[in-house]
Amino acid sequence: MTDASGRVVCFTKQKPFKFKEHVEIFNDKSKTTLLAEIKTKKFNDWSARYHFTDATGNDLGTVGRRGWRSIWRGPLRSLQPRLS
Repeated sequence: MTDASGRVVCFTKQKPFKFKEHVEIFNDKSKTTLLAEIKTKKFNDWSARYHFTDATGNDLGTVGRRGWRSIWRGPLRSLQPRLS
């Protein structure tokens, strides 16, 4: 991702063909410093919850879909951080 001036702000990486979604966010294309991760616990779930954690695994928050209502539209709702 770049900002308005074209400077790299962060770089994301997602492995293809994974059953569970897992996105890693790095500081640049060299992928030396992990900033955060986005993961799901279930695979192929219409009402998936995406858990955001920082590089040390601390919970930043969660967003989720509204099940079958999200098929035609993709609204995500903010949820409380997991307490487990």
